[in-house]
Amino acid sequence: MREEFAGEDVIVSGESFLQLDFGAQNNGEVQTRATVDEKSESQIYNFYLFVFDKSGAKVTGQYFDASSQKESKGTLETSISNCWYVHNATTNDEQTAGTVRVKTANGTGMSIYMIANLDADMVRVSEELLAHNIQNESDLKKFNVYLNQRIVNRNGYFPMTGKISGVTVNGREDESRDIEVTLINRTMSLRRIDAKVRFIFKTGNRPDENGQVIKSFEAKQWKVVNVPRTSYLLSYEDRGFADASGHDFISVGSSVPASEYSDYAKDFFDTDFVNFEEFQSGTESRFSFYMLENRQTPKKPLACFQDRSRSLKNSDGTNGACEVSYVLNGEPFTRQMRLYEYANDFSTYVVVTGRVEMELKNDKSGQVLGGDVQYIIHLGDWNSTIYNSAQGDGKDTYSGYDNFNTERNTSYTYTVTVNSVNSIRVEVESSQPGYGGGFKENQPGASGAVTVAKEEIVLCDCHYVSRTISFKLSNFFEGSRYDRQHCIIDKLTWSVKTPFGEGEPIKNGMDVTTGLDYKWVHFRLNKKNDDGTFSENRRKFVNRQWDYPLSERHSASDNKEGDGTDGLAGNHNDGIMDITQLVSYIKDQVNKYLDSPTASDFDSTDPAKAKLTFTTFVDEYYYESNPLNNEKSADL
Repeated sequence: MREEFAGEDVIVSGESFLQLDFGAQNNGEVQTRATVDEKSESQIYNFYLFVFDKSGAKVTGQYFDASSQKESKGTLETSISNCWYVHNATTNDEQTAGTVRVKTANGTGMSIYMIANLDADMVRVSEELLAHNIQNESDLKKFNVYLNQRIVNRNGYFPMTGKISGVTVNGREDESRDIEVTLINRTMSLRRIDAKVRFIFKTGNRPDENGQVIKSFEAKQWKVVNVPRTSYLLSYEDRGFADASGHDFISVGSSVPASEYSDYAKDFFDTDFVNFEEFQSGTESRFSFYMLENRQTPKKPLACFQDRSRSLKNSDGTNGACEVSYVLNGEPFTRQMRLYEYANDFSTYVVVTGRVEMELKNDKSGQVLGGDVQYIIHLGDWNSTIYNSAQGDGKDTYSGYDNFNTERNTSYTYTVTVNSVNSIRVEVESSQPGYGGGFKENQPGASGAVTVAKEEIVLCDCHYVSRTISFKLSNFFEGSRYDRQHCIIDKLTWSVKTPFGEGEPIKNGMDVTTGLDYKWVHFRLNKKNDDGTFSENRRKFVNRQWDYPLSERHSASDNKEGDGTDGLAGNHNDGIMDITQLVSYIKDQVNKYLDSPTASDFDSTDPAKAKLTFTTFVDEYYYESNPLNNEKSADL
């Protein structure tokens, strides 16, 4: 729908043409599978132009598309009709620039608005919607848009807005064309309503507070939480707000109780976990996305940087959460929201999962550390000074850490350096002037299951896997003193975590394993070399359950392999152990060693060298039925 006064090529008293240059404001170059490059983000395909007088009344509303587009600026300047011209950038070094000529009323103190790239797949805004709903400047300032889909990728069609005010249209005559044209000596800067966010994860080399340095960080998956699905069409500035936050279309006040969150939750969404999409090197991985701006006000002032992602704790020490329920487009939704002590619970943050490996130096807890970690990083913009060579994190300084804003037409790049299991450094660079820097997060925002191992940590995929592992006798004693007083073998235990449960066996004279899904990993004692040490060669799997101790010692021929060859001699049947049998066997062998080293199965009488070596068989990560009750389900 076009809103017209007199015919486009007819000028009546009190009217003239205004001519205005416009262009797309830079947003910073970031391109991944989910995002596009600078030139694609800067394309202008159509726009709606409003002119309001100084009282806010609409004097012009005109839609421009390909039908009114001229092939050059020169052609436009000889036209006596409403028209426009644009040169869309063809490289990332170019800027999109154009000119529009439109007939409007003469006047002073006028305001001009442009809304570019209507009918995008991204949001619900069209020529008809604007023409019908915008009758004055106040209507435009109150107008909001909704995402068409709950996604954080875009197709290269980016809605933009711009405004210039204090315009005088005085109808100076263009004698060469015998028309009156007012040339506006300012350029309309069009800003995308989206923000662009990019994360770069790196493996660090700065020692933590214990002097330990990370070996590797494997980024696995990421998701975005609290993505707005609606926003005002115009920016804070163009709506007349100088505040940094609190004037979004959906602004959740710091005093709103969690019991009322369902009233707001329908206008935000969480993405699903997805895999990292870019791997620049063995130590760097990346992802990126788009989102509408989100500028919520924190619940209360932060005392330090580490408060940014500090969870609100329940009385039992667990993380606070609440359930929200709502109906969207006729479909009911229920989800859990995590609660924070300082951050607004509707501020946007990312959740990243990964795997950390460290080789510990001079640590009595063990030699190898492995952690399946999860990091929560709230978005925002702040300043910091990072001392990369300093041991620990005590020398880093930060300011502006109470900023949780993600602003439109701004490109944010977060460089996250993982230094250890509980220490990451995040540096943010913004395309907004005057910002930059970084921060580190210690425990707030970092969580996961961490294992410190005396021996090694073996990672397996979802298919059948067999690996060789060893248990050193020295790890079952404190302080390298090999006597019963310093033996800690009674502390040896195990734990398991699967979709059907997690935990450790209950100690009641023997391990009680009720409710634990553990029979998917098995062990077989390795054979020995000619010198009496255990071989690293893996054994074959046999369908023979472990039987130990036997009343009589079996020979190698008694314990034949499946192919008929000799097996392993011993006071056992050379069968397959489960984890409970393995732990019981190791405990028995350590106690035998204390009685007489030669009476045990350890492969050396030197306690510093003695070990037991096993082949580990890990089943495929596949269930036909619930292993605890044998019930079958289509969800398995």
